[in-house]
Amino acid sequence: MNYSILNLGLSSALNTMFTDIFHARGYSYHSVSSISRAFQHLQNNHVDLIISSMELEDGNAAIFMEKMNASDFGRTPVIIVSAHDSLEIRKKMFDLGVIDFIPKNINFEQLLHYIQKLTTQDQVIKELGKMKLAVLDDSASERQIIQQILEIYKIKQISFFSRGHDLLGISESFDIYIIDLILEDISGELVIHHLRQKNPNSIIIAISSIDHYKTISSVLLSGASDYVIKPFDQNIFIARISAHVRAYQLLEELRQANETLNRLVTQDGLTELYNHRHICQRLEEELKKAKRYKKDLSVVMLDIDHFKGVNDSYGHQTGDQIIAGVAAILSQSCRDIDIIGRYGGEEYLLVLPETNEVNAHLLANRIRKNIERFSFTLHNADINALQITVSGGVYAFRNLGEKGSDMIKRADQALYAAKNEGRNRIN
Repeated sequence: MNYSILNLGLSSALNTMFTDIFHARGYSYHSVSSISRAFQHLQNNHVDLIISSMELEDGNAAIFMEKMNASDFGRTPVIIVSAHDSLEIRKKMFDLGVIDFIPKNINFEQLLHYIQKLTTQDQVIKELGKMKLAVLDDSASERQIIQQILEIYKIKQISFFSRGHDLLGISESFDIYIIDLILEDISGELVIHHLRQKNPNSIIIAISSIDHYKTISSVLLSGASDYVIKPFDQNIFIARISAHVRAYQLLEELRQANETLNRLVTQDGLTELYNHRHICQRLEEELKKAKRYKKDLSVVMLDIDHFKGVNDSYGHQTGDQIIAGVAAILSQSCRDIDIIGRYGGEEYLLVLPETNEVNAHLLANRIRKNIERFSFTLHNADINALQITVSGGVYAFRNLGEKGSDMIKRADQALYAAKNEGRNRIN
């Protein structure tokens, strides 16, 4: 749905300018000249923003705002555009709930900035509606007030608690916590401290009628994201939560970007296995653990037999399908603790923690048979399916002086011997 703007005013020149500006940017725009027609439009249409002049056909902006505040549309943001500007007029209109007052010699960039900000805020509220909230307050009336405020903004994934120990005793985690400081069974500040240790990325809002700076600073140091003093205005309360949700979203985007970057650095693009550099790095890490804790560690080097012939006969796209297909079989055949990488070309390296040479041979042979039995479905070749084989070399960690590169060299030598002895075998 397009962002919808309702203009309320008498100026046809301003209406023409608004029509051109807003339609050019893809906004839905409608104009009326009276309060009565504005409410008729609101009753029949969704409106995201109202722009109102001070003087109207059947009243003025102050009367309109009083009626808005008494109606079901009181949450719709209103901006005043007027040639009449004074501190007294501005204070009156802000007291009635307008979100901005812009002189009629208007800077349209300023108005568009506000619309962009409101669009972003609307997205934040939608995101807030998807998040899980926990509210801890031992007052039933306070819980009801908070529930009413949150439900106005269509936030319904809310769990309510009257005792701090009940909240701390559950394993479920929440995106947002709203915690009263004064509780019957435990200090709200202590609850916040425990929640922050358990949920380092959650938003934690402390609420209290205590407004002493020492209390506020102590609670914030205990792990609260913010401190809201009771009784609180619903708009300010939601605005404070929304500000933290925006920061939460940015951190989540940064986390996802870092995960993507990490995949690009560590993962082979074709097979989604670890790449050469990272599998060698993981081998060195596992070798250190094996030496420190006196554990078994084995490596397996696998190579697709006659792979050059596959590329020559069916093309490199078919070769890529085979490489990716073998990688999928490896992933399905190994344990969760096993580490698999594409060593290079059609070669794969398996790092097998807590696995001796006998068991490494058993696994490698099971993989070899799985691949031999598998019929690779092809999308780019003259034939529909192809069967291949692999050869492998196994080597187990033997002495403290060995490096990861030494183990790879020994496994590669065993692989070379398997190739010389006829392929489709494990040495």
